[in-house]
Amino acid sequence: MADGSLETSRWVALAVSGDRSAFARLIGLHERRSLATAFAVVGCAATAADVVQDAMLRAWQRIHELQDPERFASWLSRIVRNLAIDTLRRSPRAAASMERLSLVPVHDPDAAEQSELADRLNGALAELDATTRLAVTLRYFDNLSSAQIGDMVGLSGAAIDMRLSRARGVLRKKLSCLLPAEPPALADTVMHRGVM
Repeated sequence: MADGSLETSRWVALAVSGDRSAFARLIGLHERRSLATAFAVVGCAATAADVVQDAMLRAWQRIHELQDPERFASWLSRIVRNLAIDTLRRSPRAAASMERLSLVPVHDPDAAEQSELADRLNGALAELDATTRLAVTLRYFDNLSSAQIGDMVGLSGAAIDMRLSRARGVLRKKLSCLLPAEPPALADTVMHRGVM
């Protein structure tokens, strides 16, 4: 058992016995991933925060139902994902109200260009289905493996790999206008930087 899993199991055992501070510790350990999961489904940071708050309350109320403390992260992720989907069903506008988030670091100092890149990336991500968008978010922003993501969404690691491969193709196509047609020659790059 990994150290993180051991720590989570210990906090879960304390939370099951009614220890609120132990549950608060669990929230601290899993809040960022929960927000990423909710945002990947609803596409709105404020709505995602509301979903996570509701999910944490539901998790606290049902913590005694968790059979395997080592699977707390997957169990919580399913609660978050299901609540996020329910939120979309109740309010379709939540999916359409994408807020601008800078999801990738941009090294160009031009703020307008950064904003355009973030807008295009968010637009491209919004065109992916919710499960694929979640997989992309968890892989590239939380560095989770395909097996970990699959466990969270109820798919195999191979199915996640296929979704990620398709998503890369879609994103590459949607964002191709932002990429240079041909990479500059090495000599041109070196000269441009003033090395030669």
